Parts: sequence; structure tokens; C-alpha cells
Amino acid sequence: MEDARTAAASVSPLPAVGEAVRLHELRRALGRLGWRLALLSLSLLLLAVAGGYAAQAMNLLPPGLASSEAASRELMQLAQFKQRQSELSLQLQHARELSALTQALFAEIGRYLPVHQGCLYCVEPDPAGTPELHLAGSFATASAPERVAIGDGLLGQCARERRSLTFSEVPAGFWTLESGLGQALPRALLLLPIMRNELLIGVLELASMEPDGDRIEAMLEGLLPVLATNLEVLLAERRLERLLAEARAQARTDQAPVDAAGGLGYAGANKPGAMAATQAPGTE
Repeated sequence: MEDARTAAASVSPLPAVGEAVRLHELRRALGRLGWRLALLSLSLLLLAVAGGYAAQAMNLLPPGLASSEAASRELMQLAQFKQRQSELSLQLQHARELSALTQALFAEIGRYLPVHQGCLYCVEPDPAGTPELHLAGSFATASAPERVAIGDGLLGQCARERRSLTFSEVPAGFWTLESGLGQALPRALLLLPIMRNELLIGVLELASMEPDGDRIEAMLEGLLPVLATNLEVLLAERRLERLLAEARAQARTDQAPVDAAGGLGYAGANKPGAMAATQAPGTE
């Protein structure tokens, strides 16, 4: 009986402990990444301001003035977007659900970039344990598939090859932008792998009515590492919750035979076949 109690009490969710340690390390890395992004945004903003003053000081050079002002404006827009990335990284860090993360992500992307539809997929195992893409959230579309196998279609191919795919001519029927006024084919389609330390975390799929997909990808280059770290934290938390739930269920399963044998939980007098505590042996 004591051995049974000891076995039931010794159930320890060791995989869950490992996930907790890994989750703590991810949160520390996320904090360091946020500070680096904030410093980069400040540097770009100062550089843009300096460029603006330099452009104003070049009034004596008419041939190069227009290009200098255009470059200054573009640099200023980039600095402003980088600053918004710092704010977005804080919003993503505070998200505790995938739905909240995707909502904050697409709200900021749609505000500063010509992105008109999008989907975010994360890598999770299917019931058989095979990794596949699971839809975490979408923007301006309700027809995205819930699951996509690795290597299936353009989305699955992006996940398999772990490289960006950009299309300026989208085939008919592949993706349609819809509104209350009608439908149209996107002029640019981007499939961006979300990577961290050579590990595929997910895939970001974006569609735009503007043809400059390369510019959109360049603007999102600094945001993808932040997204990868936050997405990995949320997925690690989900795995940790599942491991803890499995450990508790296993502990209850191991404890059940001990209870049935009379070792735990209740007095033996109330169980079938047990003698009452006040009844003498051999008496009726």
C-alpha cells in the first residue's frame, strides 16, 4: 500500500518543467529584441531628421534637390514605420491568445502598408504528430483553410523551402479580394516564412492591390523576428498547458487503482466487502 501511495505521489511532469524553462528563456530573448528594435527606430528617426535638414540646406543645388527631398521623405516614412513596429512589438508581447496577436498584427500592417488581405499560420502537430500549418488568424477574408500540409500548394511550399515567395501576377482563382462593390485579383501576393534560430514557426500570407510586393516585404523585414518570438512564446505556453493537463490526467489514472484497493480517500467501513470498525471478527 505504501508503495502504491509513493508511486502515485511521485508523478512529476518533467516535460512540462522543460517547457517552462524554455518559455522563460523565450521571454528574456523577447525583451532584448524589443529594446534593440526601439533603439533602431530612434536611430532611424534621428537620421531622417538629419536628412531633412540636409535636403533643406541643398537649395543651392537644384538638380539634386528633388531626389534629396524624396529620399528624405522615404527615410522619414521608414523611421515612422519602425517606430510603430516598436509599439506593435509591445502589443504582441502583451497578447495572451493567438486571436489577440493576429488582430494587433493585421491592424497595424493594414494601417501603414497597402495590405488588403492576409492570413497567419503557425506550425503545430496534427493528431498523428506530423507538423502542419494551422490557421491562427486572418484579415479581411473568411475563406482561408484551417489546415495546410507542409508542401501542399504555394503556402505549404513556402513552409517546406523556408524562403519568401513573392508574386506580381496572381493566377485567377488562387486568391480574390472581395468587398461590397465587387471582386478583384490582387496585384501582389507575398508568402513569408516566420523563422527563429533556423526553426520554422509559421507563415505569413499577404495580398495587396498594389504591385510593389518587394517594398512591402522590405518594410516587414524588421517585424518578422518580433512576430516569430511572440508566436513561439504563445505556442510554447499552449504546449506547456497541454503537458500539465496530461500529467494531471496521468496522475489521476495512476491513483485510481490505489483508491479502489482502499489505500486512499475514504474509510474502509463504507466499501463493499469490508467489516465495520465496531464489529468483532467472527460475529454476525
